[in-house]
Amino acid sequence: MRAPSGAVMLVISSRQGGQPDLALLHPRPDFYRASHPQPGEVFLVIEVAGSSLTYDCDAKLPLHARFGIPEAWLVDPEQRRLERYAEPAAAGYLTQEAVHDLANVPLPTPAGSPLDLRSLFPPV
Repeated sequence: MRAPSGAVMLVISSRQGGQPDLALLHPRPDFYRASHPQPGEVFLVIEVAGSSLTYDCDAKLPLHARFGIPEAWLVDPEQRRLERYAEPAAAGYLTQEAVHDLANVPLPTPAGSPLDLRSLFPPV
């Protein structure tokens, strides 16, 4: 499987790769030029759903969890919803929560700096 130019391909096993819509990675001196990121180098993956909502929920999120990606976010623009998934396990993420306070969304990084995502969804 090849990623489009500039896209991030996660190598989750010797035979499987995943391509999240967005990934927050641990810093690396080569900026991932030498190889694709491994699961242990990922802080967070973000899937932006729309027509892919079912696939993201039924296939991509469980795959990320199975290979230990610590946190995944699902952005559903149609429903104007952000969901956080954490505690990866073989069967999927053990914790799922809707994020209601978009002004203070913590990043799953050592610094844990929060993001203000109020502009994520345009006003209605």
